[in-house]
Amino acid sequence: MKSLIFVSSNDHKYNEFRDGFKTHNISIIHMKREYPEIQGRNHNEVIINSIGGLISVIEPPFFVEDSGIEVQYLENFPSIYSSYVFKTIGLKGILNLLKDVENRSATFKSIVGYVDENYTIKIFEGKTEGEITLSPRGTGGFGYDPIFVPKDSTHTYAEMTIEQKNRISHRAKSIKQFLSYLTGTE
Repeated sequence: MKSLIFVSSNDHKYNEFRDGFKTHNISIIHMKREYPEIQGRNHNEVIINSIGGLISVIEPPFFVEDSGIEVQYLENFPSIYSSYVFKTIGLKGILNLLKDVENRSATFKSIVGYVDENYTIKIFEGKTEGEITLSPRGTGGFGYDPIFVPKDSTHTYAEMTIEQKNRISHRAKSIKQFLSYLTGTE
């Protein structure tokens, strides 16, 4: 069985990757580690900078992931600032920014950065369109999951089982692209 190192301090992300990879005979080793993430112009810049900093302390191959929610009415904010915004104003703050707003369209993005043993970097992106709810719903998931309803669903990510979420989420889509690359089925 092939093993890959996933560098992240987030157990929830690790669980989603582990579940996504187990059907492909690839095990994920969780290197639980915080690392600096610049607040660049876009997710790709954040990922490439993160990999650059980690290469000096971790031998490739390994991968990292950056994700964020982009709210159309807020001109795609918080995007790369999603983690910071969640820690500072939380779900309540985002909902307050959207008080009395009809257009609640949002996109959840997941960007995976992989560096192979030859130090070649590959980027994989998954995204899911949806909308922001009027109030948090559900007890599962993490982060913005209680306020995000994917298109063609009536449930927030937090109202879904992990298996349901892992079939349609932004992270599931980036995992699928990454797996296609790793297994040569692109």
